[in-house]
Amino acid sequence: MLREMARARLQPNLITFNATITACGRSSQWQHSLALLLQVRDNFLQPDRTSYNSTFTACERGSATRMSGEVLSQMRSAAMQADLYTYNASISACGKDAGWERAAWILFDMARREVEPDVVSFGAALSACEKASKWLASLQLLKTMPSTRLDPNAIIYSTSISACAKTSQWRFALDLLMELKARELRADEGCRADVVAFSAAINACKKGAAWQSALRLLGQMKEEGPEPNIISYTAAMNACERGSCWPLTLLLLQEARGRAHVPTEVTYGAAMAACGRGSLWQYALSVLDEMQAADVSPDSLIYNACMLACKRGSQGHLALQLEAKRLTTAEVLN
Repeated sequence: MLREMARARLQPNLITFNATITACGRSSQWQHSLALLLQVRDNFLQPDRTSYNSTFTACERGSATRMSGEVLSQMRSAAMQADLYTYNASISACGKDAGWERAAWILFDMARREVEPDVVSFGAALSACEKASKWLASLQLLKTMPSTRLDPNAIIYSTSISACAKTSQWRFALDLLMELKARELRADEGCRADVVAFSAAINACKKGAAWQSALRLLGQMKEEGPEPNIISYTAAMNACERGSCWPLTLLLLQEARGRAHVPTEVTYGAAMAACGRGSLWQYALSVLDEMQAADVSPDSLIYNACMLACKRGSQGHLALQLEAKRLTTAEVLN
């Protein structure tokens, strides 16, 4: 648009620049958005809040966290007051690369500048903590929400549970899930313990090898809802496998199939690891065949687990054949 105007010897105005910056932002072209923001001044125009916010959006979508901070600094230098949209976009950009410290700082800076955060602000900051595996910071942010007269919703709880899961803090994850369930019983708006929250809690049990708790949660889902999906089953299978209860892992795989859930590579990986523990070389080979029939490519970990099952089952020649197949497959992919 700007090039066409230049060829026609037309002088672009601020509305034209803002529209072009917005268009670049939608396609994650943050470099172009930043260049256009500078070009606004070169044309003796003063960027407004829309100019800055559109550039923020471009940086957030392009995961350019540092540039987002630079835009915020430019905005303040121009004596332009950042609004809620500005802050939320800036915090979201931090979440793209796990910049949890900066996200938390921006969140608290909002209060200092008398801009009230909303649930989106906290959700974006919690997402940054979750990506950085900072479970304690996540819990601390969650506890500050009531002081801002905001109530956490299911998404907020699920993000915090996931943060706990990444560092094997399964007890805290279960506490958060129970808190969410209690709020659901009170019919608090937006507080329904859905399959995402349950699956995140089961995943936390997987990390801590707390297979009994994982099975209890899965059983609760089957009896009371929400309906478990393949992610729920896979997390429970991993919890059982890591807890050395490999027979339960294979039973859960059969149950998931019976509920018409389609196994993923991670699902097959849990089943194969169980086969390795139990020396079930025949079952392991059948799982490998099923993966190939489902067009799911086994990785090196799955091959290794299958070879382990064969070796433990006194089928060394099959393990050698699998190793040759794995090497051949790797060469083809490379």
